[in-house]
Amino acid sequence: MNDFFPIILIEVIITFGGVLFLYWWSMRDIRLWKEKKRDKQKKNKQERISRS
Repeated sequence: MNDFFPIILIEVIITFGGVLFLYWWSMRDIRLWKEKKRDKQKKNKQERISRS
């Protein structure tokens, strides 16, 4: 078991890092999606105001 400890430790670190990376990536995408949606709503609101 002690012979495989470094390999197991490396796999745990890589797995944990991968999970953190995927979490960061999805939170980034959600933030960008919200910003794009907010900008689109502001643009539509300004267009409706200017048409009135």
